[in-house]
Amino acid sequence: MNPTRFSRQVEDVLLRAGWSPTRRADISKWVRLLTQIGHFRIFPSAEIVLSEFGGINVYQHDAGIECARESFEINPLVAQGCESEFRRAEAVVTDKLFPLGEVVGGQAFLAIGESGSVYYFMETIGLVGHSFDEAVTRLIEGRLPLRVWDVDITVPPELDSH
Repeated sequence: MNPTRFSRQVEDVLLRAGWSPTRRADISKWVRLLTQIGHFRIFPSAEIVLSEFGGINVYQHDAGIECARESFEINPLVAQGCESEFRRAEAVVTDKLFPLGEVVGGQAFLAIGESGSVYYFMETIGLVGHSFDEAVTRLIEGRLPLRVWDVDITVPPELDSH
């Protein structure tokens, strides 16, 4: 393992959640369901993250460095049936997205872009990190998103009154 990949605090949280540097999850069922039924397109950055972190649940609800530390789950199936929200988010961030899971107890999706950047979105879109390692570190440490778009992707553009 790269000793500088994660801080000791972040690594400890991930280890308690069931992650290990050599962990590999079978993602074939997720990929099959989301690409055949959900019409998502998998790409390498998503495959890498899901293989290593798929199925991990981090439970935390305490003060962080810049904001509260929020729980998150790496389970892409939470996005089934929500393809239109992903398409609207893609239009805003100009990156193809694949679902990773959810944050804040299911109040927002967690997604990775084809570029490797990680976002959360529902009533706003936040850039959590330019890589998954940066994003998971920021989530565990309780840091604010790097950028926020004030766009509610749950409302189709034709119904948006703005």
